[in-house]
Amino acid sequence: MKKIKEGSDLVTRTNDAFSRVSESSSRVGELVAEIAAASKEQAQGIDQVSKAVAEMDKITQRNASNAEENAGAAKEMNVQADQMAGYVAELMSLVGGSGRRSSNGHGAVVQQGLAVRRNKTLAAASGKLGKSTATVPKAKVLHPGPMIPLEDKDLNDF
Repeated sequence: MKKIKEGSDLVTRTNDAFSRVSESSSRVGELVAEIAAASKEQAQGIDQVSKAVAEMDKITQRNASNAEENAGAAKEMNVQADQMAGYVAELMSLVGGSGRRSSNGHGAVVQQGLAVRRNKTLAAASGKLGKSTATVPKAKVLHPGPMIPLEDKDLNDF
């Protein structure tokens, strides 16, 4: 009987040990399931971050392209503004607004505005437009007599 009792106690202890192992195994299974769910969420988060970075890269490239286009347009507008300033200076000197008349008294007009415009246009065409890259050559003196058959009295109304 003693052996039966010892055997029964051993079975009871073994049964308790198996129950604890079963509980631990269940807990491990639950933890593994939680880890799997967290890993899935983390993978989704990484995917979202990856998509956001890719979209930011596209936007950055688009902004860089737009900035380059804007810089080109600004440069072109700068050249056109310089040309327009030259045209205005030329026109003003032709009508006597701010042109300097030569001392010969025949209405010759110094065409500095035209020379500046030409030099800036050439500098821009060669890609070297910047501050003071255009040099003004010696002013060219034009006489309107051969080009415009007018006398000085005809220009008094201007």
